[in-house]
Amino acid sequence: MCKLAFLLKCAFIYHCRLFLSDRDALNEMITELPTRTALKLVKLNALEFEKDDDTNFHMDFIVATSNLRAENYEIEPADRYKVQLLCICASAQ
Repeated sequence: MCKLAFLLKCAFIYHCRLFLSDRDALNEMITELPTRTALKLVKLNALEFEKDDDTNFHMDFIVATSNLRAENYEIEPADRYKVQLLCICASAQ
């Protein structure tokens, strides 16, 4: 099963919960996780972060995770331009 299909299935099971209890849904997701040996074969490649290119969705990801963090810690969320300004300041250092 490809990674995207696995993640979509997990999200569907977790969010819908139409026929499964939370524990059943969790157990089903755990059984579908790849083994440690399979994960050792996965090679990750770093990508260059580009704050000015909207086609790669890097800033969308940063803004979304920033606002999730803000929600968790009950701090003021930031808009896209404020986050981009912070990225510019951080890259200048």
